[in-house]
Amino acid sequence: MKTTYDVISAQDLILQTISGKINPDPLGQRPPVSLGHGKSVAIVKCLLDGYSIGMITFRDISGNKEMEERYPRVKYLVIDGGHRVRAL
Repeated sequence: MKTTYDVISAQDLILQTISGKINPDPLGQRPPVSLGHGKSVAIVKCLLDGYSIGMITFRDISGNKEMEERYPRVKYLVIDGGHRVRAL
C-alpha cells in the first residue's frame, strides 16, 4: 500500500468540511477534551499567527460501499486531527 501526502490550505480544509466532503467527527473520533472554546481559540490563534496546526490524517472512503452508505456525500473521514478541523 502506497501512502501519499497532500498539502492543502486551511481555507480548502474549511471549505471541504463545510461542503460535507470531510467528516471531522466520524464514529470512533475522540470527543472534545475540554469545555468551552479555549482549545479551539488557541488552534485558530496559532494558525493566524502563522504557525502550522500540524498534520491531519484522513481516510479516503470513496469506493468503500459500506462507508459510503454510512457517510453519504462524504469523501474523507478524519482519523487524527478532529479537534483541529472542528476548530476551524
